[in-house]
Amino acid sequence: MKSIVLTKCDAQTISNQIKLDEDIMDLLDEMKLALRLAPDTETRDAATLKRQCEQSEKRKETFNDMMNLITNCGYFIQSYAKDVSFCMYPSRFHLAILY
Repeated sequence: MKSIVLTKCDAQTISNQIKLDEDIMDLLDEMKLALRLAPDTETRDAATLKRQCEQSEKRKETFNDMMNLITNCGYFIQSYAKDVSFCMYPSRFHLAILY
């Protein structure tokens, strides 16, 4: 059985990647919080929000912008999770796993 020896640089690389992954999880948590502002279409709150958006063009724009940002963040997280090239801290250790 081969053993893998990690250098200090490799350990820092892994630490950096873990931090980046944690930041992605934080982004997901923030998206969940923001989505709480978008009520279920079946509730009375949805009717209230719709009425408020109809009364205020600025509120409507802000709400639409926020939903677009959440959607784009979702696409980013999906790409991050699927694409190995999103690993921002490549090292010999990661390259050995890939090849």
